[in-house]
Amino acid sequence: NLLPESWGGQIITVNCSAVTGEGIQQLLEMLALQAEILELRANPNSRARGTVLESEMHKGMGSVATVLVQNGTLRRGDSLVFGNHFGRVKTMHDEHNKELQEAGPSTPVEITGLSGMPEAGQEFIVVKSEKEARDIAQARSEGAKQSNLLTQQKKKKK
Repeated sequence: NLLPESWGGQIITVNCSAVTGEGIQQLLEMLALQAEILELRANPNSRARGTVLESEMHKGMGSVATVLVQNGTLRRGDSLVFGNHFGRVKTMHDEHNKELQEAGPSTPVEITGLSGMPEAGQEFIVVKSEKEARDIAQARSEGAKQSNLLTQQKKKKK
């Protein structure tokens, strides 16, 4: 139930055009205002959390994922978990293919060093060690296998 402010609701709307550039400044002002009102803040000193934007298998580099850091700071060498996959950040590049040592909140980066290809939209968390990341990923994988077996057994009984 989205109701715009002009109709008595609470959803801010701004007319804008990416083609002509009309209204872009107003849109940015409204975003800044809304972030200030809602007190949207990320803590750059905590462990990184975020979301996978896309992933692909790259010849020579293995699994490559573009992630958006939403909270904390992601550093080269950090161990992380993506659902059933884990990894250790070997390389990290920004959108201009410039190598980075760390990425703060609201920063999209391309990372390598992953055990598999995470799905777009999957969340990631940074953990203390690669061993902990591997253990969490294996536990999640085994849990998924168990639930698949239970589902198959239920279908067979019907």
